[in-house]
Amino acid sequence: MATSELEYFSRMPTTIADAQKPISTGQFRFALNNGLHIADECWNPLVSWVPDNSYYQVDATASGQWRKVITFGPFNLSMKTDGTHYPIRVFIGGSSDKGGDTVRFRIVIAAPGSTSTTVLGSGSNVSESALVGNTPSWLAMSNGYLIQMDSSQIAECQTTIPVNDVLGGLTSAANVTQAMIEVWGTTTAGTSDVRLYGVHAWEVCGL
Repeated sequence: MATSELEYFSRMPTTIADAQKPISTGQFRFALNNGLHIADECWNPLVSWVPDNSYYQVDATASGQWRKVITFGPFNLSMKTDGTHYPIRVFIGGSSDKGGDTVRFRIVIAAPGSTSTTVLGSGSNVSESALVGNTPSWLAMSNGYLIQMDSSQIAECQTTIPVNDVLGGLTSAANVTQAMIEVWGTTTAGTSDVRLYGVHAWEVCGL
């Protein structure tokens, strides 16, 4: 959840920084809010991956046929009080292995076991990009680089995990929302391989 009281950055009077000038309780709350909002904007990292070699390559498939490249998770998502989860900002670095050929990437967040069908849809939980050539690039993603599940997809992610309130105490069940993040790829030429250079995903707790 967002940690700032107002969930936005509050403008402060310029004189607040004057030496030995008293500060009111209200001004202190605004200053604290702004510090927390800055922390919110730093986000909660879920994925920060680069391959051991310069790239991770998936062999060519038939033209236009989507193929899973890599899987991350499951993750316990941060939830809002209205039952939705915070949007996730995503970045993918990729290319084809051949100049002149087009590759397409999709990144999807969904319940474990449902990504293979969800990735073929066009919902807000899927973001896509395309690139021509073998020059590695950070790709311009659809949906403003943000992916987010709808209420029915969130319901599929609901599960329980065992937790202990205190060390050595009795185990109880906690409700969590667990999801997977996957990257898929395809080409417009059946002879082109898909290359992945990096994947990053953060929960945007300020939105």
